[in-house]
Amino acid sequence: MATQHPDFSMLAARISVSNLQKMTLKSFSETATKLHEHVHPVTKQPAPLLANDVYEVIQANKEKLDSAIIYDRDFEFDYFGFKTLERR
Repeated sequence: MATQHPDFSMLAARISVSNLQKMTLKSFSETATKLHEHVHPVTKQPAPLLANDVYEVIQANKEKLDSAIIYDRDFEFDYFGFKTLERR
């Protein structure tokens, strides 16, 4: 329908962004903590998805990083732009 009117592309993007945000945490630093404390589902062994040095930098600057990331900006993408970023 986006070929009929560009607003359909914005509508599809907003629905997709909304669904994505419902599945994620509201805080960047909390997400980093969850990635760092990841446990492998089969072996039940710690399997961090974030390097220790990166995690330490995020935690040292978490107030600044959390305030800099404005999740409402995600709604400014059209569907093609959102899907392109989602795949990356």
